[in-house]
Amino acid sequence: MNLGDYIIETTGAGLRFGYPISEFERISFGAGYEGTDLEVGPFSPDRFQRYVNDFGNSSYAVLLNAGYSFDSRDSAIAPTRGRVTRLTAEYATPLGDQEFIRTTYQEQFYFPIGKLYTLALNGEVTGGFGLGDSPYPIFRNVYAGGIGTVRGYRSSTLGPRDADNVPIGGSKRVIANAEFFFPIPGMSKDRTFRAFTFFDAGNVFQTNEKIKFGELRYSTGVGISWLSPVGPLKFSLGVPLNREPQDETQRVQFTIGTGF
Repeated sequence: MNLGDYIIETTGAGLRFGYPISEFERISFGAGYEGTDLEVGPFSPDRFQRYVNDFGNSSYAVLLNAGYSFDSRDSAIAPTRGRVTRLTAEYATPLGDQEFIRTTYQEQFYFPIGKLYTLALNGEVTGGFGLGDSPYPIFRNVYAGGIGTVRGYRSSTLGPRDADNVPIGGSKRVIANAEFFFPIPGMSKDRTFRAFTFFDAGNVFQTNEKIKFGELRYSTGVGISWLSPVGPLKFSLGVPLNREPQDETQRVQFTIGTGF
C-alpha cells in the first residue's frame, strides 16, 4: 500500500488555569495557539489534499478551552468506590484560520461489591463540528480501538477510512466500558495487583454522519491491572464480538496509565 509522501509540522503554546470550587469539584480555563504546516505532493493521501484545499499549506488556530471535573474516588490509582465526571469544551475562535468546537463528556462509577470485588463503569461522548463556513479539521479527529476505548481491535483503527483504506477517525465518538475487578488467588489483600473481566462498546463517526448505535463495535475479555515500579500497567486479552471485514484486530494489548 503506497500512502504517498507528506510532511506535517505543528507548533503551539497555551496557558491553562484550574481552581477548586469544592472538596471534589474543580473548574479550569485556558487559551492557546496552534499552527500547522503541511507539505503535500501529487501522491499524498486524499485527506491531506482536502485539508490543503480547505485551509492552505499553513494554517493556525486560536483556541479557548474550559473544563469541569468532579472526583470522589477513594483512590486515583486503584479505586474501589466513587464517581468521576469530566466535561471539557474547546473552541477555535474566528481569529484563526479554523473555527470549530469540540466537547467531551465522561462519567465513571466505581461500586464496591463486598471487600474484594469492584465493578467499574465508564461512558464517554465526544462531538466536534465546524462553525460558519469552516469545515471540521481532520487533525482534530478522535479515534477508537485499543485500550481506553474498545479492546480487541487494533488501536485507532475503527470507524471511517479514506480512499487509501487508512483509518481517519471522526469528529464524533461514543465509548462505553464495564470492568469487574477481583483479586488474584493468594493476593486478596493486594489492591495494586488485580485481575478483571471487561465488556467494551464504541465507534467513531464523521461530522456528516449520525451516531448509529447499530454500528458500534463490541468486545469482551480478561486482563490484569498492576501498579508496577514504572507506573500503573494494564494488560488485556480481548475478543471482538462483531468484527466487520475492514476491522483490524489485536487480541493482546497493554498500556501504562490509570483507570479506563
